[in-house]
Amino acid sequence: MSLLRRTIVINSLVITGAFLVLLFSPIPLTFPPNPLEMVVLGIVLVVLLAVTSWGIRRSLMPLASLSADIRRVRKLDESHRLRVVAAPEVQAVAEAYNDLVDRISTEQKLRTRVSLDAQEAERRRIARELHDEIGQTLTFSLIGLANVVADHPEWESELEQPRESVRAALEQVRKVAGALRPGVLEDLGLRAALEDLLNRVEHEAGLRVERDFKGVDGLTEDQELVVFRVCQEALTNVVRHARATTAWVSFFRTSDEIVLRVVDDGIGFRGEGGSGIEGMEERALLVDGTLGVRDRNEGGTEVTLTIPARLPHAAHADRPLEGTR
Repeated sequence: MSLLRRTIVINSLVITGAFLVLLFSPIPLTFPPNPLEMVVLGIVLVVLLAVTSWGIRRSLMPLASLSADIRRVRKLDESHRLRVVAAPEVQAVAEAYNDLVDRISTEQKLRTRVSLDAQEAERRRIARELHDEIGQTLTFSLIGLANVVADHPEWESELEQPRESVRAALEQVRKVAGALRPGVLEDLGLRAALEDLLNRVEHEAGLRVERDFKGVDGLTEDQELVVFRVCQEALTNVVRHARATTAWVSFFRTSDEIVLRVVDDGIGFRGEGGSGIEGMEERALLVDGTLGVRDRNEGGTEVTLTIPARLPHAAHADRPLEGTR
């Protein structure tokens, strides 16, 4: 029954009931009414108002429920859908809202994909320039210094410090290029890329990283890149902000889900979001996944990436992100 018809029926019943009460009341009505008649009419009026208010409120409860559901939906994500069983008008509003969320979510994913594609392409370009241009320049500088030392052995002690500085700069350029473009991921796959990432974090940041990888193989290219980038960003946050001594990285899959978990023993998340977490959430949405960040009771932060084992949208599997192999 529609809201309009329901409201008309409620008011009709209330008015009919009031008419019958006045018609068959044992108390006669006079004009002007005496005090007893005024009391009776006052009671009837209060009852009418109460019954009418209750009926209208009851008929409009689906709208209040719909409004509360809409306020609870914070992310434009097709997994958050309104399911309302009520009057046709309310169901129509819920269906229109769901359609709007679906369209906006699709457009948002498309914009995010284009943006991240551009980021990956830019990473590859900068990494290539670092490797081919600056890396080669530093390599030629090392060769030139070596030739000078060969021609003038007496200058070796004076040139030792410049040679070490150039060698250190060359090594740093290679590290930055490797972080910008995960060549190991393209060449050897996700397991090798994660192992290389964790080894570099341990070596460069002095952070002990425990690992447990199960079921890493068999992911799509999109899923591999998202898992790698989320793990990279989560560990970067640990190194920069957590003041942790140990991190635990685990990866496993079930028949329904692929789960990456990064845990540390630092000072905790404290509810402070940032562009890094937003970037991880955007990447997760590209493969219909979810990202969870929470403080642990034992101390530290836990970052969990959960991806459906089978992507519901074939488009994800048909077109990989830029930067994957």
